[in-house]
Amino acid sequence: MFICRGDLEAIERIAYELCEDQARDAVAYFETRFSPHLFASEEKNVTPGLVIQAVSRGLERGQADFNIKARSILCAVLSRDGESGDYSSVRDAMVELDCSRVGHGYRVFQDTTGNTYKMAQDRDLHFEVCPYSSILTGACPLDSKKHAIVK
Repeated sequence: MFICRGDLEAIERIAYELCEDQARDAVAYFETRFSPHLFASEEKNVTPGLVIQAVSRGLERGQADFNIKARSILCAVLSRDGESGDYSSVRDAMVELDCSRVGHGYRVFQDTTGNTYKMAQDRDLHFEVCPYSSILTGACPLDSKKHAIVK
């Protein structure tokens, strides 16, 4: 997914160079948003916590070297999939994005084999749902007894 996934040195350098770029553009203060989970790597034994530390080191060095203030905003991995489209978007969120939470995800029940729902159960996937919104968008029927959350 990311060329620097699991590369703590590269992640730190990117954070440092972000400070440099912002200072060059006469920015005095900025906030950077990122999801540490997307830069972590089980293969390289790099946890989200280590990613946060690498970004923090880069920002700290950049602040000192370029006289700029920088802060981090951490983003949880949440994908809004399966409200529209088909169940494959929920599967892709689990496999491709390694999401632990999915917004809506109602279409997971369209997989008649049950494999996608089983995968969600096995991964302990959390579904964030809003019954009212799903009815307004047409993702689920008006009849509350037929709504996906009842399943």
